[in-house]
Amino acid sequence: MNSPLQKTDNDLHDQLLPVLRKGIKMTNGVLAVIIGLNNAGYNVGALIVGLGIGGLALAMAAKDTVSNIFAEFTILTDKPFRLKDRIIVSGYDDTVEDLL
Repeated sequence: MNSPLQKTDNDLHDQLLPVLRKGIKMTNGVLAVIIGLNNAGYNVGALIVGLGIGGLALAMAAKDTVSNIFAEFTILTDKPFRLKDRIIVSGYDDTVEDLL
């Protein structure tokens, strides 16, 4: 079995694992905050309902970010380029190091 620090034979795994790690860390952080607030005596249910209403405004403001996330998954599945590829766009020349 491969260690998480080792490269695999599949480039999709090498690109997808960092995305999954960051998502899991973010989920753990959110859950820790919710559990901490609940233990501190706050009514977490009412807080989540209130955030749901504010979430609509946040979703409208974050539509570009959400489209970038979908674009990232499109890049991962279509594979127009891979890690360490050299890309030149509009006079900018760089190498692909990470998709996030």
